[in-house]
Amino acid sequence: MIKARYLKILLVGVSVLFIFTWFGIKSFEQEKTSRETIHIAVVGPMSGTNASEGNSFVRGAKLYIDEINESGGVNGKRLALDIFDDENDIGKASEKAQAIVDKNRAVAVIGHYYSSCSIAGGKIYKEQGIPAITPASTSMDVTLDNPWYFRTIFNDKLQGRFLAHYLKKVLKQDVISIIHEDLTYGAYLASVLEESAQQLDIKIKYKQVFQKNSEHLDETLSQIVGEIKALKEEAGFIFLAMQATEGVKLVKLIKDAGIQNSVIVPAAFDSESFREGFNQYPKERLNPGYYSDGIYITTPLIFDTANAKAQQFVETYHGKYREKANMRTAFAYDTAKVIVEALRANDIQGKAETIKADRQKIRDYLASLDNISLAVEGTTGFNYFDAHGDAQKPVAIGIFKDKTIISALIQLQEIRDLGEIPDPNAALKEGRVLLIDDRYMYKTNVVYVGVKINEVNDIDVKTATCILDFHIWFRFLGDIDLQEIEFLNAVTPIKLYAPVKEETLHHMTRKLYRVKDVFKTDFLSRKTDASSRRYSPKEHVLGIKIRHRDLTRNNLIYVTDVLGMGLTSNERLVEKMRKEQVVNSKLSWSIDQIWLFQNVGRATSLGSLKYLSVRGGQVEFSEFNVGVLVKSTQLSLRNTFSTEWARALSVICTIMIVLFYMLTSKYPILHNFPKLIWFLQVISSFTLLLAVEVAAMDWMAEDATVTERAFVTTAFDILWWVIPAMLLNMAAELFLWKPLEKKSNRNVPRIVRRFISSTIYIITILGIVAFVYDQRLTSLLATSGVIAMIIGLAIQINISNIFSGIAINIEHPFRVGDWVTIGKFEEGRVLDVTWRTTRIMTRMGCVLSIPNSVASESII
Repeated sequence: MIKARYLKILLVGVSVLFIFTWFGIKSFEQEKTSRETIHIAVVGPMSGTNASEGNSFVRGAKLYIDEINESGGVNGKRLALDIFDDENDIGKASEKAQAIVDKNRAVAVIGHYYSSCSIAGGKIYKEQGIPAITPASTSMDVTLDNPWYFRTIFNDKLQGRFLAHYLKKVLKQDVISIIHEDLTYGAYLASVLEESAQQLDIKIKYKQVFQKNSEHLDETLSQIVGEIKALKEEAGFIFLAMQATEGVKLVKLIKDAGIQNSVIVPAAFDSESFREGFNQYPKERLNPGYYSDGIYITTPLIFDTANAKAQQFVETYHGKYREKANMRTAFAYDTAKVIVEALRANDIQGKAETIKADRQKIRDYLASLDNISLAVEGTTGFNYFDAHGDAQKPVAIGIFKDKTIISALIQLQEIRDLGEIPDPNAALKEGRVLLIDDRYMYKTNVVYVGVKINEVNDIDVKTATCILDFHIWFRFLGDIDLQEIEFLNAVTPIKLYAPVKEETLHHMTRKLYRVKDVFKTDFLSRKTDASSRRYSPKEHVLGIKIRHRDLTRNNLIYVTDVLGMGLTSNERLVEKMRKEQVVNSKLSWSIDQIWLFQNVGRATSLGSLKYLSVRGGQVEFSEFNVGVLVKSTQLSLRNTFSTEWARALSVICTIMIVLFYMLTSKYPILHNFPKLIWFLQVISSFTLLLAVEVAAMDWMAEDATVTERAFVTTAFDILWWVIPAMLLNMAAELFLWKPLEKKSNRNVPRIVRRFISSTIYIITILGIVAFVYDQRLTSLLATSGVIAMIIGLAIQINISNIFSGIAINIEHPFRVGDWVTIGKFEEGRVLDVTWRTTRIMTRMGCVLSIPNSVASESII
C-alpha cells in the first residue's frame, strides 16, 4: 500500500512539474511579446469593385507582421494591424484618415490604393504628423509638398517618360493614341506621356478623355472605340491611362471591335481587378487570357525576373493563403518591412503618451533612407527614397499571356555605375543607352531560360556532388553566343556546343541542349529559403547556376520561361517531378521544393580594359538558378516537432533530469521504484537530446558553414549512440546486478560488471564507426580478430583465470570467510576472489594466491 501511494505521488508530481514548466515557458514567451502592442494602420478598398486590391494590401502586410510576431515581435512588443476601408472614394479616404487620427494609436499608415485617395488622406496625415507609405499610388501629388508621405513604388512621371522612350527606342513607334480618365492618375500620366512624346517626335494621332463617374460612361467608351477603329493602323499604339476597372471595359470593347493595334497600359492594370475582370464573359471562360493576351504593361515587379526573396515570398504567400501572390501583396509586404525596420531602429513604444514622438522618429528614419547603401532590401528590390519620398524603383515592361505578366524581350536597365560605359555620350547617340529623368538606362536583351530535369543520380553527401541529366533551352532575340555560358557549380567546365534542336520564328531564336554531368550540391545560400523552415542535415539543394562569361547584366538578363515550362506554380512542378521519378527511386531522397530565379552576381574584372573605370573592379552579371531541395526519406526523429517545441522541451527535460537526481539522492525511498525512475530518465534524456539537436540546427541554419554544420551533426549522431549505451549500462545495474546482489546477499564482482559494460561500449564504438562514419566493419573486425588471437595466445592463462573466476562467483563452491582446503594447498580462510586469483590466509598467517583456473578444477 505504501509503495503504491508513493508511486501515485511520484507520477502526479512529474505530471504537475511538466504542466507547470510548459505553461511557465509559454507565459514567459507571451509576456515578452504581448505586454505591449504597436499598431499600424492599413487603409484601402476593402469592399466594392476593387476589394481584391485592399485585401492584397492586408494579406501582404499581415504575412510580414505575423512573421515578426512569431519571432518575438519588435523590442518585445507585438505588432497589430488596424484595417480601414476607404472604398476607393475620396470622401471616405478623408473620413478613414480622420478615424486613424481619432483612435490615436497607429504609429504609421500603409495605404491608400488610388492616388486621389492618398492625396485626400495625405492632407490629414501631414496636418497631424502621421507617417504614411503607399504601396500603390503613383501620382506625383501624393508625396509632393508632403514630408509625411512616402511610396515604395515608382511615380507617374518616371512611368510616363519611361513609356515614351520604350515606345520610341525599343518598339520603334512614331504614332500613338491616348485614352485617359479625368481623375488625377490617368490625367497626369497622359500629360507626361504626351509631353515626352513631343520631345521624342512621336505623333499623337488621337487623344480622348472620359469622365469616370459619368452616368453615360459605357456609351462614351463605345464611341471612343468606334473612333479608334475608324483610324485603323493610323492610330498606332493605344495607351490607356486609367484604373483597372475602366480598363476592363475598354479592353473588351477594343477586342470585340476587332481592332488589331497593340495596346500598352500603366501599372494600375497589374491587379486582380483587371486579370479577373473578364471572367464573366464567355470568350474569356473558353480561352483564359482571350482579352488581355498581348497587352504591354509597365510594372515595378515581374516575378519571372525577380530575385530569390521574391520567389520565396511567392511560395510562402501561396502556402499561407492558397492563392497566387501579386504585385500588390509584394509591395504591401515590403512596405510593412520598411515600417518594422523603422520601429526597430528607434525603439518605438507605441504608447499614447509617446505616439507623437514615435511618429516623428519613424518619419525621420524613412527620410534618412536616401541611398542604396542604407536601403531596406525586400521582395521588390531595394527600398529607399529621394528628397520627395519617392522610391527609386526600376520600371519593367511586361506582356500579358494567359492572364500572367511575363517579361518583354528587351528591358531598360538602370546603370548603377556610369563608369561601366567608356563613352556615355557616344552610347546615347547610338541608342544603346537612354537618359530618362537623369537616369542612364541600358537596352538589355532578355533571355528566357527553361529547364527540364530528366534524372538525378549519385547524390554524394560527403563530396557534396550529384549527377544531373537535364534539358535546357534559351529563347531570345538577336544573336547570343551560348557557348560562352558557364555552369558555375559544375565540377568540371561544361561547354554548350551543338544544340539538340534549333528553331527561328519572327526574329526569335530557340536553342535546346541536353546536359549530363556532375554538379556541386548546396550551391545556393540557405537564405534563399526564407521561410520558417529549420535547417536539417538530411536536406540538400541540387541544381544549376549559370551566367554568360562576357555579357554583363547591362547586356543580358535571364528570366524563367514560364510559358515554355508550363509553369503555373512551383508546387505543381514538384508534383510533376515526383510522378516522373526524377530522383532515382533507388536513392533514399525525395523532392520537397524547387526554385527558379535570376539574381545579380559579381565577379572580378581581372583587369579587363572594358571595365577599368568600374568602381571596385567588380562586374555585375545576371545569373540564372535552378534549385531543387531534396529531403532524405529515411526515418528521422529530427523533424518530429517545431523549434518552438524544441526550446520548451529542452528546458522541461533539463529540469526533470536534475530534479530526478536531487530527489533520488535525498529520498532513498524512491529507490523502491527503479523501473519508473529509469523509464522517466530514458524519456527525458532522449527528448532532451532530440530537442537540443533541433534547436541547435535551427540556430545554425543561416550563419554556420557546411563544415560547422557537419561537425555538429556528427557530434549529435555520436551522442545518439553513447547516451543509449549509458542508459543500457544503467539498466544493467538497476535490473541485473542489484537484484542479483539482493538475492544472493553478495556483491557481484567488479570484473563481471566491467566485462558487460565493456561489451556494451565496444558494440557502441563499432556502431559509431559503421553508421556515423560509414566505415565497413569487415576489415576492422578481421584485423581485430588477428590482434585478439595474438593477445589471446599471449595471455591465455589470464583469460582462463578470468572465466574461472566468473564461474566461481556464479556457482559459489565457497564464499569469502569460509575455511577451505583447495587441492594440495594448505587449509585457510577465503579472503577474496579477484579477477585472476582466489586469495586464502592460512593458519600460519600466510596469504596464498591460487589461480582461479586451478581453484575451479581442484578438490575442495
